[in-house]
Amino acid sequence: MDEMQLVQARELLLAAGVAPRHVKRTVRELRDHRSDLLEQLQADGMEYGSASLEAETRLGSVEALVDAVLARPELCSFSKRYPAVVFVLLPALLYLVLTVAGVLGIFFYVGHYFSSSPPAFSPTERLFVASTLSFARSVVEWGVPALLAIYFAQLAAHRHVRSWWIFLGVMLIAELGSIPILNLEISETERTVTGGIGFNYKGFQWLTWRALAVAGASLTTYLIILRHNSRRLRPQPGLSSR
Repeated sequence: MDEMQLVQARELLLAAGVAPRHVKRTVRELRDHRSDLLEQLQADGMEYGSASLEAETRLGSVEALVDAVLARPELCSFSKRYPAVVFVLLPALLYLVLTVAGVLGIFFYVGHYFSSSPPAFSPTERLFVASTLSFARSVVEWGVPALLAIYFAQLAAHRHVRSWWIFLGVMLIAELGSIPILNLEISETERTVTGGIGFNYKGFQWLTWRALAVAGASLTTYLIILRHNSRRLRPQPGLSSR
């Protein structure tokens, strides 16, 4: 098993759902074992080419290695064994936590830095405050669901997880992200900002434009990475499986 075959074995094990830490350890141990075999065979008088072929023969084929590892299901990653938890439940909980934290952060900023005493904001201050609050609202309404959905989509793709749970998780985050609406108004006469949070919920609205934008970006990322990984798994010219 040469270096190219070790790379192929690593990709096949990841594609099969083996936890990355186990894949890394397995490949490292095989590489070290191959190096030790080469040194031993060369020390016994074999030339490098013959020693390399003999070491590859003793290590076995890529298919045999993959089958041996897959015979131990405990080596599979948690995300492979429980995709519903990792790609649906966990993102939804993180979304709720981050959204609440973001809203509380905005209200803290408003309550801590502004008072009800006159005079009103100057034009420059008003522009700054409006820009800051607009950015904060965009982060809560757009940034949090988009980043979460894209992160878990690319995580699934890199882990080679192919499941309808991925689609369901992305759509759930996209839908949840389209529900909250932050209302923030800057006073015309005082140095105050009033705010509130509303919920645009009329049943699951799978076709809302915010939900479609988030889901589209996430699923596109997922499919692009999956396609890239599939190309990496194609047998390379001249690659044999001894």
